[in-house]
Amino acid sequence: MQPGKPIQHKGIIKEINGGRAKVSFTAYSACNACHAKGICSVAEMDDKSVDVAVQGRYSVGESVMIILEQTLGYKALFLGYLLPLIIVITALITLTIISGNEVFSALVSLFLLIPYYLIIYFLRDRIRREFSFIVRKI
Repeated sequence: MQPGKPIQHKGIIKEINGGRAKVSFTAYSACNACHAKGICSVAEMDDKSVDVAVQGRYSVGESVMIILEQTLGYKALFLGYLLPLIIVITALITLTIISGNEVFSALVSLFLLIPYYLIIYFLRDRIRREFSFIVRKI
């Protein structure tokens, strides 16, 4: 991906409730454009849907483009994958040095993810406002 280039997916509006629409789209892996994807087990497609605030007139079944800034995509990756990994590895190394018990250290490190994801869950409305998609008609 190029820096600053927005992440875009073509989608279809599945339902509209008030000022929000549920948009369904197919997300492709980065290697989907490869000429060898037919024989490669790594290439994948995944059907996803997002809840998006819409302004204007949209109808169910209409094709739209959903857009997310690339920097927000990186931030989502950091919150969802990288930060939990850092927490687990840091706790694992620290607890192993302090206690010397690797099994105890591993279990505590994994259990530290419970409060982390609970915090993410309770902050979901704030995170949802920050990670807003833009919808454009095609």
